[in-house]
Amino acid sequence: MKNLLMKRKVNTLLENTCPAELDLSFYRHWYKDLGALSDARLIRHWQNEGKQEERSPNFDVLLSRDGLIASMLPDDFASEMYVKLNPDVATECSTHFHATYHFLKTGSGQGRQYRFDRAFYLSLYDEFGLLTKADDAMLHWLHHGKHQGFFPTLDQLLASYGIEFRNLPFDFELENLARLNPDENFSNLFLAIFQIVQQSPARKLRPHDADHLCADFYVQLALHQERTGHINKAIELYGLSLLFFDNPTAHEHLGNIALNYGNQYQAIAHYEVALEVGTRSQWVPLNLAKALTSVGQFGEAVEVLIRATELQPNIEMLTLKLQEVLTEFWRVKEQSFNSLATAQRRASLMKKTEDAVSFVADSFSRLFTKFSPAPYRGSINKSRVLIIGSFGLAQCYRYRIAQKQEQLRLASYDVETVNYLDSKEAINLINYNDLIIFYRIPAAIETIHMIEYARALGKITFYDIDDLLIDACNPPPIESYGGQVSPHAYVNLVKDTALFRAAATRCDYAISSTEPLLQRLTALVRTKRGFLHRNALDDHILPIAKDSREKKYVSIFYGTGTLAHNSDFTQIALPAIDRLLEKHRNVKFVAVGHLKLPETFLARHKQQVVQLAIMQHPQVYLNCLSAADINIAVLHDDIINDCKSEIKWMEAGFFGIPSVVSATKNYCEVIENGADGYLASNEQEWFSCLERLVVDPALRERVGLAAEKKVKDRYTPASLAKNIDGIMNSSIAHQSLPFPVPALVR
Repeated sequence: MKNLLMKRKVNTLLENTCPAELDLSFYRHWYKDLGALSDARLIRHWQNEGKQEERSPNFDVLLSRDGLIASMLPDDFASEMYVKLNPDVATECSTHFHATYHFLKTGSGQGRQYRFDRAFYLSLYDEFGLLTKADDAMLHWLHHGKHQGFFPTLDQLLASYGIEFRNLPFDFELENLARLNPDENFSNLFLAIFQIVQQSPARKLRPHDADHLCADFYVQLALHQERTGHINKAIELYGLSLLFFDNPTAHEHLGNIALNYGNQYQAIAHYEVALEVGTRSQWVPLNLAKALTSVGQFGEAVEVLIRATELQPNIEMLTLKLQEVLTEFWRVKEQSFNSLATAQRRASLMKKTEDAVSFVADSFSRLFTKFSPAPYRGSINKSRVLIIGSFGLAQCYRYRIAQKQEQLRLASYDVETVNYLDSKEAINLINYNDLIIFYRIPAAIETIHMIEYARALGKITFYDIDDLLIDACNPPPIESYGGQVSPHAYVNLVKDTALFRAAATRCDYAISSTEPLLQRLTALVRTKRGFLHRNALDDHILPIAKDSREKKYVSIFYGTGTLAHNSDFTQIALPAIDRLLEKHRNVKFVAVGHLKLPETFLARHKQQVVQLAIMQHPQVYLNCLSAADINIAVLHDDIINDCKSEIKWMEAGFFGIPSVVSATKNYCEVIENGADGYLASNEQEWFSCLERLVVDPALRERVGLAAEKKVKDRYTPASLAKNIDGIMNSSIAHQSLPFPVPALVR
């Protein structure tokens, strides 16, 4: 009794003194040098030496130091069975802890066996019934069965056919399988299961009473065959599953296989049934859209993607797939665009282009409004403006992008610009700006996406252009280019006009540099409202002073940066200049840029004609202009040129240089004839106006100063900053007016 009381006292003492982190059983069995120590000595060892030696006080700490956790262990893991099934590691797995550690550290990764189902194994063949001792069956598998392809457990047998046993909602029992399949003579469980999963030859065998569970089972078998490259077997098994139940996964994968083999209509049929029977796969509508697109059913493909928002809530993914459909649609439509442009069927080209753009735009709009049923109608942030434009032509960039950027900043706006070709960045910037100007962008999948995305977010959109690139009359006849434009390039110009026009129809407001052009552009935009914003002076010209050096001759300056005006000049102004040079030998004609003059003219006036190539740097060109005495701007009298801006007159006027220009509608609106410039409509008027200025220096000065005053009053950055600010405020005020939200296109 005394000894018993003493033992209880020691145990109580140990309980009170043993640190919480120390597992005495683990500590004793893991470290061989501590195996003979008593509990009390183990505690002292841990406190005095173990900590300093960085030994592990328990199994969890040991595992964590090696990046392992006990929860990685399978629920049915048994260390004793693991050692028996892996005799080669028995010596290093002398304890439960060592065996478990070995499995987690090494065995699991090596795929070592840790389970053995004796009852299952004995059911494989009748003669296995002779294995009566406890470990006989396991030893038979280790020495014979493993090498003959026998499985130690049912779930491993099923796993070899792609069936996750743990996920099966039923168990395999020989009696049940025999009842479900009375025509089969299953002699044992293995044979029954093998015939069901092997399906050679394929036949309708039931693993369960419920049809939908049978279908699910065969779908799992089929998925495994498909993953391992046995496509024909997979098709057979998917078909077998459908004999039990209309399984959406079977239809989906039969659709995938058909699509991969180029059988689009078969794929379409399977995908449509999968959707009908309630698939939850987000890939079915995406692949159905792909199949429909491949056979030219673009409208149906779009409809599928619009309805797919319930299965595929990722708008970025849906937008990407929609872009793929629309890109193929556009590729097909471009074939007809090319044909119509080549045949110069301009009206038909514009109609078909606008129809195609409407389809693309409405498709984007419907997708975006699926996530947001109506455009956002919150307050507009008027402090930020984004310009998305064409950066390709230096002069266009300067006058319609860089100048607006400068003017908007003068009006206290934050301004960002981005090339429309950088569509990803443009879309990103749209998120942060509510006032968006699209300058000179053609309709394309990416640009329509930008516009419709902006509109869906409630942004205010403007379309800006500074040439009549939106009317069937453009481009002018190919002859007007003086042979400097190839037929192929000319056809592209025709197509571009249709694309610019179609893009304009998707924006809210118009901005343009001349009244005649603005009238035509305003008729295209959604609100039928437009704003005049003229080209202006900028830092390229403002620092330059007029070249006032005296000359012994009077210079007439002509600058052109485009190929389109060659015939304008030769037909309209050249006869008058020819007469003028002949009559006044003190006159020189200076031409800069794209101008092809007749050889006879050059030969006759070779001492009076100076031709310079186009100048890439504006300052060089403007310095050359500043030395002129008279400036001319020659345009044929037509709709296209009526819309041209007054840049040539404005730049010359800044230097106090008088101009003689063609009497186009815009020039007639801008210039007071005889006061701050001259308007000429025929050869005689050209000759008379030029001669008057050539012979009268005082007149040149008076007209030049009048032009200079008007230019510096109306065309400065400050003046245009006030104008662009008014445009932004007017559009915001108009946009905030109540108006009915248009019904969604269904």
